Amino acid sequence: MLSRLQIDNYALIRRLDTEFGSGLNIITGETGAGKSILIGAIGLLLGDRADTSVLLEKEKLCKVEGWFEPIPNELRAFLESLEIWLEPGEALRLKREISPAGKSRALINETVVTLAVLKEVGNTLAEIHGQQDTRLLNEPQAQLQLFDLFASTQEERTQYEIAFQEWTNLRDQLQSLKQEQAEWLRSQEYIRFQFEELYETQLKPDEDEKLDQDLKKLESSEQIRETLSTAFTDLYDRDLSVYNQLAGIQKQLAKFESLDTKIGEENIRIHQALELIREVALSLQDLESESEANPEKLSQMQERQNLYQKLKLKYQVRTASELIQLRDELETKVLAGDSATEAILKTEQKLAKQQESLIQKGILLDKKRSKQVKPFQQKISTLLAAVGMEGAQCIPDLSLNIRKEGQFVVEGNSIEPLRSGLNAFRLLVQTNPGTPAGPLNSIASGGELSRIMLAIKTSIATQTGTPVLIFDEIDTGISGETALKVGRVMKELAQDTQVFSITHLPQIAAKGDQHYLLFKGSNKGYTASDIRKLPLEERIQAIAEMIGGAQPGKAALDHARELIGKGE
Repeated sequence: MLSRLQIDNYALIRRLDTEFGSGLNIITGETGAGKSILIGAIGLLLGDRADTSVLLEKEKLCKVEGWFEPIPNELRAFLESLEIWLEPGEALRLKREISPAGKSRALINETVVTLAVLKEVGNTLAEIHGQQDTRLLNEPQAQLQLFDLFASTQEERTQYEIAFQEWTNLRDQLQSLKQEQAEWLRSQEYIRFQFEELYETQLKPDEDEKLDQDLKKLESSEQIRETLSTAFTDLYDRDLSVYNQLAGIQKQLAKFESLDTKIGEENIRIHQALELIREVALSLQDLESESEANPEKLSQMQERQNLYQKLKLKYQVRTASELIQLRDELETKVLAGDSATEAILKTEQKLAKQQESLIQKGILLDKKRSKQVKPFQQKISTLLAAVGMEGAQCIPDLSLNIRKEGQFVVEGNSIEPLRSGLNAFRLLVQTNPGTPAGPLNSIASGGELSRIMLAIKTSIATQTGTPVLIFDEIDTGISGETALKVGRVMKELAQDTQVFSITHLPQIAAKGDQHYLLFKGSNKGYTASDIRKLPLEERIQAIAEMIGGAQPGKAALDHARELIGKGE
């Protein structure tokens, strides 16, 4: 249970520190006293988001802290998995801090945790139910969620939802593969033509550059031959060639080698030069013979060069290497079309297997739900009678979600699976015997919706195992004897669960095990909300004021005492 609540610098609350008891805790107060603020602060403890707008004094830290005890064993194990260790008998403390800069911290027993962790822990400890939740009761998915809690189908529903998500992923994957294949089929003829054109060309890296160089050489072959011939003749093959002239100089110097050794050394170098000139001349002569004009080869090379130029222009590239890269990319696309067919086949097989698993889990969930339709109807009808709706029926309308073009067939019916199961579901209500049943939002009034929600919450309290239930003015639209009956149901519910009821009705307030008054007061120039537990006489006075106004007479006071006496 929530044993203590401490609030600092939150909205109209400057500082609040109060303890709560087990059973039914009643909270009353004038309009604007801060009842919704109190609920908002508790919501922060349970993981709701907040910003600096909640700060009363904008330059100070806002803190909300709640003590819960005893701690459920399952929750203790979860906390230990987060390395949050609590001593035996130690209370679980949830805390939220909001700084003036807008930064928020969540703590569990002074260990900083993420908001998601705080929310997960908070959801196991307490549940707030207000008028907004009553309006949500008109939504079929919210109705089914409540029915599943009653039917204890959480495990089967979770398994189904996991299978549904996997099935959805595979279905989307298959659709994507088929779209890709369709696009490939539309363009495959042209892609394949482009690939084959480049493949048959037998492209080679840098071949285009080599062709340019070789062509220039072939086109200048005659000039090259003439130049090489002249060079050979001038160097070696005429009377006044460089070789012959240098040979004459060698002979002349040879006459004086015996007289000067240095002349002999230089003459050796002239001899070496003669050999080099001879080698160069003969090499140039060989090059001349190799440089003969070859019109056929020139034509072939020009044709190859033109082919490269044509392909470059066509495919908007600059080099042979880029053409090769494009060819390889086209080959990948061609092969992708073939591999897509294989991928589609494998995905179809996986989808069929997953669909079978989904159907099995959906049927299992449907059967478990179907077994709880009558018990739910009987239980809720009993509780509705207890809250003043004698003869009313709350009827679960559960059926397979049959659609003309459903995704698959179950028991001969075309079914469209939903994330919540194979079922279509809605709650029908019959408020009076003999009248037709209809949807909640068109049959039940606001007060009736509140009582239906209270009946459902009461019926599932043991299944959910939530230690703390907070009802925020769900008694709107009722009064008199009906309010007394609602109070009795809350009192009965509070035997196993700590219940908080924020109420304006004296009949419900009188049923409380503890009664707390929220009020606004002025101190040192500012107005702030506070709360205090009322002793018996003040409690009688507060309930009498709810009956007879700010100055209740003796009759109102006597009526308040009578109500409290009946509530105890």
